[in-house]
Amino acid sequence: MPNPNDPWFGGDKRDGGRPIASMKDVDPLTRIFVWALRRWLDGVCGQQEVWGHLSGRMGGKEGARALSAFEAHLSSVTAGLERVVQRHHSQCACVCADEALMAATVVAASEGDLSGARFFAAHYIEPDSVAAVVETAYCLGAEIKKLADTPCAPPPGAAVSMAGRTLH
Repeated sequence: MPNPNDPWFGGDKRDGGRPIASMKDVDPLTRIFVWALRRWLDGVCGQQEVWGHLSGRMGGKEGARALSAFEAHLSSVTAGLERVVQRHHSQCACVCADEALMAATVVAASEGDLSGARFFAAHYIEPDSVAAVVETAYCLGAEIKKLADTPCAPPPGAAVSMAGRTLH
């Protein structure tokens, strides 16, 4: 059962937890980000899986840089959250609104669209923290874009998520 004090859970499914897309229909960068976010928030085993995927696909040095960028981004997001945000189960085929907003922040920043990234971040981040979140999103996007641009971009487990199971 989710911890009610955890800023990554709570609220109402009609809000940020509303399904708005399918993992199979989103772009590779969004899919990688949502998969990594979900697995990371699952705890130590999920975090090890994220690290294993990054280091296995990118090599130790590049994987460590990507993991560091991911951790820095999640830290800046957590520090600046304006409200409780939602996420779906790691194996869920849906992408919820909050996951999509967070991924869109990273995607826009990685493409150099910083005003777009600020727009997306403003939906879940306190106004005085938006710039920091966009900065870490830019760094993270640059790292994980390397994965999205390579063949077989979906991480292990994403295929299961895309199998059509809905687990909220």
